[in-house]
Amino acid sequence: MLTCWDNRGKIRYPGHDSQIAEGWHKLQYPFTGYRILKYLDVLSQLQWTRMDKRTFEILNLLLAKQDGEGRFRPESIHRAWSAFDFGQKKVPSEWLTLIAYRIVKRLL
Repeated sequence: MLTCWDNRGKIRYPGHDSQIAEGWHKLQYPFTGYRILKYLDVLSQLQWTRMDKRTFEILNLLLAKQDGEGRFRPESIHRAWSAFDFGQKKVPSEWLTLIAYRIVKRLL
């Protein structure tokens, strides 16, 4: 996963979105694709990645998305879940904020 971070924007796989590219940084839940929250959720559970500077580069990207009250809001949604809290792009999501804080707690 960290190698993918190192190679972001450099590798293209025809036919599917298997690289870190445009849209990867958007906050989205549930984890149906590999985006920033899923990457950090996995990386934050591995002891050795907690010491890797690349993990903290990605974490800083996440932290920059907080609003003035420390909350996070979805930046991309799945239509199937658009009625749920985590599917509202215009308002902060308690669920996304919980997930983000759980990741931050593991890493800091």
